[in-house]
Amino acid sequence: MRDEWREAALSDVLEQVRRPVDVGDLEEVRYAGVRWYAAGVYERDVVPASDVKATELNRIQSGDIVYNRMWVTKASFGIVDDAADGCLVTNDFPIFNAKPGVALAEYIALMFFWPPFLETASDSASGTTERRRLNEKVFLTLTVPLPPFDEQRRIVDLIGSVDAAIEAVERLLSETRHILGAMRACLPGEEVPLSDLLVEIKTGRSPRGVERIPTGDEKAVLKVSAIGNEGFVSTEVKVVDTEQALDKNTRVNANDVLMVRASGALDRVGVVCRVLDDHPQLYLSDKTLRLSPRFDRVKAAWLAAALKSPSARQ
Repeated sequence: MRDEWREAALSDVLEQVRRPVDVGDLEEVRYAGVRWYAAGVYERDVVPASDVKATELNRIQSGDIVYNRMWVTKASFGIVDDAADGCLVTNDFPIFNAKPGVALAEYIALMFFWPPFLETASDSASGTTERRRLNEKVFLTLTVPLPPFDEQRRIVDLIGSVDAAIEAVERLLSETRHILGAMRACLPGEEVPLSDLLVEIKTGRSPRGVERIPTGDEKAVLKVSAIGNEGFVSTEVKVVDTEQALDKNTRVNANDVLMVRASGALDRVGVVCRVLDDHPQLYLSDKTLRLSPRFDRVKAAWLAAALKSPSARQ
């Protein structure tokens, strides 16, 4: 460990806070949740207060650190942003503040992406099922590397700058893809029926599932939102029961050209993207089509670009 850094228990840098709210004084309850894999705190649901069984909940505020005691095995830790400010949580979502002058909440939030911390947190949870719980007392015994306060700020700022640069590059890549797609679609050439360019069109099944990323040997089917104008979104899936028989020929593979077959929103129907990598755990749903190109006639990238052209979309 670097000079002036130390190993600190979370009890040294965090203090638990409670902001109790009497549900009987409310007309509605804005529930918050904490996404898996440190993906943030969000407003989960709004329900009439009369439907809430609990008599008391806790209010969260921007900058709070919150975790879900039941899902620490899935890294359900996060920091509250302005969008979730004022939401309410049950006692299964302990709330903490960073101690002023000792730790930055944003720095502690970075630890929620650090594999050694996540492994220790998961191992410290108690219970016999996947939803093992980590109570607050044990949570506060977990340790993190702690640099001086000013250095924490520099680390947070540096990582924030890197994240901003990555977002800028991703936007540039997206814009470039759209420009290239438009150029390809506008190039002169022979118009041929789509059927002449395809080996087959295949769809899948849509058994009931849970909206999350598959782990281990789990399988998942695509949601409509997995097919985006800017590319394939492999996290937009539903994990299905392991007993479900899914056709291996509907697995998602590199160079698949996918199209939305059906959607509740008309502007989503016919949206196309190309898959860049193999995804052996992911399968087509009944709302998605795979267009398999005849590679002796057309490249997958060209086909996807042409199908994104205004005339094809129309």
